[in-house]
Amino acid sequence: MQISSEIALLAQIMMRQKNRNLASFTLLLCSESAPASVEEIEREVLLDSMLKEDIEALTSIKRQRTFSEKWKNLEVEKRYKCIEQAFIEAKKKTQYQPKMESYNGLAQLIKYGYFDTIITTNIDTCLEDALINTGINFSDWRVLINGRDSLEIISQELKHPTPRIKIIKLYGELNSRKFAFDLKETKEFIEKIKPVIQNYLNGSVLMVGESTIDKEVSSCIPSASVSDKFYYVNVSQPQDNSKIREVLLELENHTIIWGEQANFSSFFQILSQKLIDFEQISELGIDINQKSDEKVFTALQSEEPLIELLEEDDDTSTATTTAGEPLENQDLLLDVIEPTTFYIRYDQRLTFAVQGKLNYESGPGEILDIDTEDLNSELMDMGQDLANSHRLQEQGKEGRDSWRRKVQRQGKRLFKDLLADKSNLMEKWGKAQQAVQSEYLNLCFIGPRNYLGMPYELLYGADPWAVRYPISRRVTDVDVSTKTQSFGTLVSDLVRNQESLKVLLIASNTGGINPDTEIKVLAEKIQQKADVIRLKVQIELVPTESASIQKVEQLLKQCSYHIIHYAGHSYFDQATGEGSGLIFWEHPENRGSKQRLTARALSQLLRDSQTILFYLSSCVGAAVGGEHLLRGNDYLGIMDAIIQAGIPTVLGYRWYVTDSGARQFATKFYESLLETQSPNRAALYARQDIYRRNAMDETWISPILVDQNL
Repeated sequence: MQISSEIALLAQIMMRQKNRNLASFTLLLCSESAPASVEEIEREVLLDSMLKEDIEALTSIKRQRTFSEKWKNLEVEKRYKCIEQAFIEAKKKTQYQPKMESYNGLAQLIKYGYFDTIITTNIDTCLEDALINTGINFSDWRVLINGRDSLEIISQELKHPTPRIKIIKLYGELNSRKFAFDLKETKEFIEKIKPVIQNYLNGSVLMVGESTIDKEVSSCIPSASVSDKFYYVNVSQPQDNSKIREVLLELENHTIIWGEQANFSSFFQILSQKLIDFEQISELGIDINQKSDEKVFTALQSEEPLIELLEEDDDTSTATTTAGEPLENQDLLLDVIEPTTFYIRYDQRLTFAVQGKLNYESGPGEILDIDTEDLNSELMDMGQDLANSHRLQEQGKEGRDSWRRKVQRQGKRLFKDLLADKSNLMEKWGKAQQAVQSEYLNLCFIGPRNYLGMPYELLYGADPWAVRYPISRRVTDVDVSTKTQSFGTLVSDLVRNQESLKVLLIASNTGGINPDTEIKVLAEKIQQKADVIRLKVQIELVPTESASIQKVEQLLKQCSYHIIHYAGHSYFDQATGEGSGLIFWEHPENRGSKQRLTARALSQLLRDSQTILFYLSSCVGAAVGGEHLLRGNDYLGIMDAIIQAGIPTVLGYRWYVTDSGARQFATKFYESLLETQSPNRAALYARQDIYRRNAMDETWISPILVDQNL
């Protein structure tokens, strides 16, 4: 069967994205795919009190109004029975089987990785039934139900790498008795979940089967989407005065596919048939990526067997992409913008997953036999040894080099306990190393807040992993659902909208350091790098003479700065954790006593801020106490308090660092951050810079990076 050029082009784009390990399309599946239409369900509800011929005589607007009046007075169980009966009746009709065939085609596409996130307005289980029919295990997908599951749970599950397949039901689910159908109810459901799902509709999006009940869904689509791949698929074009029409006109680039082949009952059967044919051809050893776009497009549209068309010789030396770049060059570019992340989850049991060039999910996991409390105590002692080493050096005595021997021993022990003894994990890690350059192989450790003290940065194989791979953490027991935007997405949005990146640089010299020089250097570096990428910046410098504790509290309370950088002294309170804090003068111009802005106060001030990155350029800013502190306190330290305030990215030092090392690390970090727009790689490059210059400066091993958006 020859398919339309629009569907052929969509199939080609989906195939190219999958083969090059780019993010898959998000599927927005609307109510035209439901077993029964909106009109059929409305009639089923009205049949309880009206004759069939009277219902047929109503105009569509009058029927909707009559239905709404009837619906709002129905008990939940009665609503359930009415919709269930409408579904039962629909299954008897001839249209039902083609719909299920299309669902089976969709399930095949999901199985092969063409869709990972499916957002749907349907309250039935047709998709789940199709996944089962296709042989996909129950453990391979997660259904998240709006109205039943909390927004916090939905947000956390969406961010978790496993399972790969996530289904979000916007209007609830019939069998759970938590669902919406009336237009007023669906609007309330959408308003509730909109902040959680908007970010997932900001990439490559395929919207299929919009109907009257779906009009509120359009409000979830970002009007200034960064995507140039928004496909609207429906049997008819959107009406001129519809909400979706307004949204499509605001998007920079979109494609409307309409007509008989865009009917849900046909669309996924057609799309899956072509793409699954390509999958089977690839399994025969034919490299689709080496075929020109023109040849692939012709094969997609043709009724001839694909294998005969693709086996013909063609000159691939000058094959180009739709963007006009040679495939060879674009593959190099894809290596840069699509890294692989190796997630390792520690929470009593060890599980892991890989996403990017490779995709893998581990089994149930192994029980951990590491005493995190004991390990954290050892690290406290090591930090004290470092401080003592500095004092010895300041007195002209030897002893500073001993910290590297201790760090190396601890790192090798940790490597054995956490990784080397886990053969399944190490096998997949080895494959990831072969597939991805080390600087693009993110190593993300996931666990509860009491695991912040785990010294993952010390891991030592043949050499220190901290200067080989980007290492970061994700904390599980914190809600960042309102700040799901990555730094790269933020910068893209700001550049496109010609808005400014807002940066707050605070210095507090309460003795023995020179943080004012640091923030001046950083202001110049950030401005310089921002100019290169045409990013506007608004930088506010608060030098020591202005940084009284009252002034800083005013700046931090509900602040609108995207980045906050603090350069100064920190204090870590081992007895309470939450008594830790940042040190400021009581009054401007270094007057009064030294005051502590506690971790507890800091967390409260930042609770409603717009900050997505907080940089603690101070000794022990990332130090944390053991879990036992939470029995009588709310925070384990400064970094923990900032994370609990919902700031998604936090960088700080676990131990003592030198003034010059801290300044050098921060300068390289911000320089790399604006170049790569990746906090993880920026931290790696800053570590490498310090390590190459002076491996005896512990500034390269001390930083801890938490990135909730990775």
